[in-house]
Amino acid sequence: FVLFATINFSTQVLEVPQIRLFESTICERFYRMEEALAFDSIDETMCKVPQVQARLATIVGWKAALDALPGLVGALPYGSLSNSRGRRLVLWLPSLGYILQLMWIVLVCKFSHIFPTETVLVSSGFLLIGGGQRVFESMIQTIIAETSSQDCWTRYMSFLGAILHIGKLSVPRITAGLMGRSLWAPFCIASLLVSSSAFLSMWVPDRRSSTERHNHNLSSPRDQCTANETSNVISGNDAHMVSSAGSRAGPSNTAFRQILRLIQNGLSEIRLLLRSKSLRFCFSAFLLKRIGFKSETFMFQYVSEKFHWSLRMTTWLTVTNAMGAVFVTLIVLPVAVSIGASHGFRSDRVELLAVRTSLLILTSSFFAAWRSSDDRGFLAGS
Repeated sequence: FVLFATINFSTQVLEVPQIRLFESTICERFYRMEEALAFDSIDETMCKVPQVQARLATIVGWKAALDALPGLVGALPYGSLSNSRGRRLVLWLPSLGYILQLMWIVLVCKFSHIFPTETVLVSSGFLLIGGGQRVFESMIQTIIAETSSQDCWTRYMSFLGAILHIGKLSVPRITAGLMGRSLWAPFCIASLLVSSSAFLSMWVPDRRSSTERHNHNLSSPRDQCTANETSNVISGNDAHMVSSAGSRAGPSNTAFRQILRLIQNGLSEIRLLLRSKSLRFCFSAFLLKRIGFKSETFMFQYVSEKFHWSLRMTTWLTVTNAMGAVFVTLIVLPVAVSIGASHGFRSDRVELLAVRTSLLILTSSFFAAWRSSDDRGFLAGS
């Protein structure tokens, strides 16, 4: 729970400052290089021109898309790696990738006279180290599932959701205070939090289930036989050539086989998941939900430009959003699950009703925010 809170707080504290940093960098280049105007300081209100906001929206949109790719590409490989090498390594790698990403963003924006602002998109490549926040959170959930009973699973997942929303309730106003002092202060805090997460992950008990260890031990002879059969097929009639090539391959051949095994395991898991109609529906719903949530990336810029708010004030949007979410996640859902269990209702029926209700509330809030003509209506919808 501490690791989950640390990594989520580090991302939440940068939610608005990162957009403001990109905006100020684009704005500075626009006025001082493209417009050839000299200012001692550029006020935020000067950055609300279409030329700056269009470039900002492009960078924010592409960065959100590129940040999602490492989690998509790395989910299965890092999941297989956690089974073979343990959970600790897969928890540590995302923290390393995130720290490198922050360093690159700060470097590009600090030396904006050297680097084009669009080069901040390169920072998403560092998230390939560890797969990013999604892989980290999935591993946390896996550890909780392995160390808790099935009856406690829903309650613990509710606690994780509560941690996330409590962060959204408290961190934005802390961020606003930090931005009032210095735009770089939130980045320093985030770096400290991620470094703490990397340190704490080294103390996570690195255990694998007895079944995993058993399968891992049995895999070596079988994999060796499979490798030999594959070598014979590839070599045709010249077995001596295969034997010589195998002896010369050494460690590189072993590494290639490990990568090939990871890919094969990942494809097998995908085929297994797609066989179930229920799982196909769940994954489709989860995908559509994430696409909808990604629109929140543009919420702060949209409100700042349309309603003439400073980006620092848009942190209130996250606070109002979290107020309702914390109440539902921390109180309503656990109480509903407990009442349902005490009356003999099946847990899956209670959880399905909670999901449907949440989706209805989400749809209504998005519609209200879309149709709002003033900032009060947008706040109510959020």
